[in-house]
Amino acid sequence: MKKNFVLILLICFIFLFSVVAITVSAQEPVLETNKDVYTQGEPILVTASTENKSGKDWIGIIQKDRYSEAIKWEYMKNVTADFDITEASNLGPNRVEYWDLPPGEYTILILPNDQGIMKAYANGTIVAEKDITIVASPLSTDKDVYTHGEPILVTASTENESGKDWLAIIQKDRYSEAIKWEYMKN
Repeated sequence: MKKNFVLILLICFIFLFSVVAITVSAQEPVLETNKDVYTQGEPILVTASTENKSGKDWIGIIQKDRYSEAIKWEYMKNVTADFDITEASNLGPNRVEYWDLPPGEYTILILPNDQGIMKAYANGTIVAEKDITIVASPLSTDKDVYTHGEPILVTASTENESGKDWLAIIQKDRYSEAIKWEYMKN
């Protein structure tokens, strides 16, 4: 009888311990991008989540190895699946020149409870981080605004050697007709 009592007590203890262990396990934070290399101006789609429901965790993008301030950031409560971090509503101080992220190496971070980047690195409390690269666009112009009749200088590249790729000038959102077009030549 005593053996049965000890056995039942042991089974109950094991069951109780396993239930507690299951309920205490934390959800791992998620920080994923749809790819690792982006062309300048392309949306950077991020899927991110944390266990913290306080609304004070935030996600930001910094130049790689520059921990002083985020270029763009957003509170996690405003982040949904496939969030475009280039559309983040908060721009870091003195970061107007980065409204369109230039080519370079960047890190996307999730930080806890309104904590600054340098403090989070010092304390080892960064929730998650992911490195990405932005490369130059294969198409660029020498400027954004032209006067009537002024030459438009375009730099473009293609990996297609067939000679059948072409460039065109179209009226915005009118893809059915080109104002001017030329085949791309090496």
